[in-house]
Amino acid sequence: MFKETKNKSPFKILLFLVLAIIFIVTALLGGYWFGKKTKTLSFQAKFGDIGSQVKYSSEVKEVFSVIGSVKQTGNNVLTIDARETASGFLDMEKSKLKELQIKINPDTKFIRIMSLPNGDENLEEINFSDLKQGQMIKVFSNENIKGKNEFNASKIYLIQ
Repeated sequence: MFKETKNKSPFKILLFLVLAIIFIVTALLGGYWFGKKTKTLSFQAKFGDIGSQVKYSSEVKEVFSVIGSVKQTGNNVLTIDARETASGFLDMEKSKLKELQIKINPDTKFIRIMSLPNGDENLEEINFSDLKQGQMIKVFSNENIKGKNEFNASKIYLIQ
């Protein structure tokens, strides 16, 4: 009754392949999007909206380091233009540039940090006299320096 044909038209084969590829691509993209959305929702369920909990430097109670540029070097004193930093987030728009007097004592350590092309860092001990106007430094102190204009430095990193 029915005749079995072995010849299929090239158009039908091409149409079938195109539809199969579209189906596979759609399934993969849909699965990727759904997985990503599920991970986001899972993260928010576990941790909530942490964006509203970010603390900026004005709310931080203690600050032990500043980043700034060397303005002037003097007799065991370093003047820098700096922004307060802390462990946590720093809102660069809300923080203002501040001139600070850094007291240098015999125990102050000076270290040059140089980034290497492979991503590593090279640390090299340097002297106070190696610091020049305009260089970017990070100054650490053993005391809480929040709100202070003058303090003792325990360590200074020259960032290059």
